[in-house]
Amino acid sequence: MVTNGKVRVFIAIPLSDEALEGLKSAQDLIKKTGVVAGFPRISSIHLTLKFLGEISRDQLFLIQRKLEVKISDFAPFALKIRGLGAFPSLSRPRIAWAGIEATGYLSRLQGDIEDSMQEIGFEPDKRRFNPHITLARIKSPQRNAVLENMLQEMENWDIGISAVEAVRIYQSILKPDGAVYKVLGEITSGCRK
Repeated sequence: MVTNGKVRVFIAIPLSDEALEGLKSAQDLIKKTGVVAGFPRISSIHLTLKFLGEISRDQLFLIQRKLEVKISDFAPFALKIRGLGAFPSLSRPRIAWAGIEATGYLSRLQGDIEDSMQEIGFEPDKRRFNPHITLARIKSPQRNAVLENMLQEMENWDIGISAVEAVRIYQSILKPDGAVYKVLGEITSGCRK
């Protein structure tokens, strides 16, 4: 949805089919606990690197160009999705998530994106980058012993691996039944010669 000529945008890593299958299995386990939650569509799951908010179409071109210059020569790397958890805690969950094994490659890529967006006027994130994939938004955050035990048991579960070969600019279109994401641009690894 474009309002006042603006679109709601974020920068993220798309995930492999293998990783999405593992994340679907993780979502199914969460659903079996009986928790009341909203679950993102598996096809729309991604790893967010930077949320930009509402931008103009003119800014979109500048964002795309800046990312192409700053990150287009990053080397592909593997993203390991491992373990389940919850924010703010297992006993009072609001978000159930799958963890990402932190690597220097991921940190550098996210840092380069953060720096490049700051150079063109976007505020840096106030919180430290904590890579995770949201699997469920808990609607009733009271204690759920079944969910808590399942998340604890699965804290080291190897969910899947995804090759990171591209970064995408997505538009977030808010709808009553959940957000829908549209790809507005893509920067692939090693595209700068």
